Amino acid sequence: MTSEVSLFLLALFGCTLAFSCSISVVKHTQSDFKGIHKGFLTLLEIAMRMYSGAHYETYEKDPTVLVCVFVFLFLITIFLMNMLIAQLTCAYESVYNDMLGYARLERVEIIVVTMPMVSPRNWEKFKQNLALDDKTEFNVGDVGVTGGLQVLEPASANPTTKDAIKRFGGSTSVEMPWPADDEGEGDETEKFERMEKLIQKALKRLTKSGSGKGANSRSASGSGSGEDKQASHSSSKESDESGAGSNSGGDGDN
Repeated sequence: MTSEVSLFLLALFGCTLAFSCSISVVKHTQSDFKGIHKGFLTLLEIAMRMYSGAHYETYEKDPTVLVCVFVFLFLITIFLMNMLIAQLTCAYESVYNDMLGYARLERVEIIVVTMPMVSPRNWEKFKQNLALDDKTEFNVGDVGVTGGLQVLEPASANPTTKDAIKRFGGSTSVEMPWPADDEGEGDETEKFERMEKLIQKALKRLTKSGSGKGANSRSASGSGSGEDKQASHSSSKESDESGAGSNSGGDGDN
């Protein structure tokens, strides 16, 4: 990682020197950029965020200096910093891979040192317990090859729709050469994968549209039942009022 940081510092030094030289040859009245050395220190303070913001108000009289400073800030804060982050990320990946390699070498060294201490009887018993001569099963009834250890895991742990096992018809003899891949097989598998993705997208759209229509129908049925209740309630009120009027008329006649 030191190489990436040193490259970043070298690029920062080059950009600062180039902008200080370019600003020093421009006609301006800024005392901070009178000379290459003063401009270099000023731009370095700006890059390190040690420069006071009140000084930017004085740059309004010299728009050329202001534009150069803005371009310098854009180049340093956006381009160079992002490039440094990308370089450190790539360096971290390489360091992580090296770390894994050294860890495996250390484990191998421990195994090599421990092997002479194991008795032949225990070693043979250990090999028999591994059962490396038995064929492993990829799935129930799907017999595989020998020399492996079967480790079971839940089906939801690593879901996948692509079979990682390549199957070939014909003899299973060890003396037979490995069959060559068909030239057009890759195109067919890619077509099937594309069709599968399209089907999955279509199913997702159908499920979303079905849930939206169900919610709309529920709201519509709820509103319709509410209107029916209100209508029945108003009709019952009208019938009660008409009944009360007829009763009052009958009392008057009596």
